[in-house]
Amino acid sequence: MLINTLLVHLGEITVQRLIQIIAVGLLGCIVWIVYLADTGSNSVFFDLVKQVPWGDKVGHVLLFGLLAFWANAALQFRRVSPGERVYLGTLLVACFALLEEA
Repeated sequence: MLINTLLVHLGEITVQRLIQIIAVGLLGCIVWIVYLADTGSNSVFFDLVKQVPWGDKVGHVLLFGLLAFWANAALQFRRVSPGERVYLGTLLVACFALLEEA
């Protein structure tokens, strides 16, 4: 019901386009957080992470897990190649995470 109401107000935006917008928005948030961390800036996110035991690890799992889910949904759960078990979105997020952590 809520999705239908949103789609009426958004006009021509389809559910698939909305999923793509969410995925790109989440990627943008993660890039912003990485930028803040690399420049030594302060953020409410960093204060929250310090309050939670294992907050850094939990944050990574949540952020990259959500990004992998939305990336896979945005790519319509496309696989790397037919017959493979690896989703393209998951592979892209894993590569991004490895590059970001290096």
